[in-house]
Amino acid sequence: MIKISKIILALLYVSALSVLSSFQSEPKIKIGFLVHDLVTSRWQTELENFSSKITQLGGEPVTRNAFGDTETQIKQGKELIDNGVKVIAVVPQNGKALAELVNYANKAGATIVAYDRMILNCDLPYYISFNSIE
Repeated sequence: MIKISKIILALLYVSALSVLSSFQSEPKIKIGFLVHDLVTSRWQTELENFSSKITQLGGEPVTRNAFGDTETQIKQGKELIDNGVKVIAVVPQNGKALAELVNYANKAGATIVAYDRMILNCDLPYYISFNSIE
């Protein structure tokens, strides 16, 4: 499970790196990570790894915890977009309701990456997960 998680994070980092490299002469690009909650240690670890790697790549990590509340997560995502965050990885609390955030991001020119859980009923640009059967 840890190895698969690291592979998924690596894919997210590569995506962030490509965005960061296109903005080298610009100020640090903000990359967001929205987690549904931090009840399990997995999400705390991934949040820390994400922040560390984005910083190492020259970006500015912006993380938020929704504490299990869907409306809070949508609000947090919109605030990040309004504050200039261009890419946001989201572990959605509710895959149907977070379509509102994806639509908002698409209109604002930001990119949402659904991480570990799909966001439904929207034009989601990216979804990263793993095969939990193998």
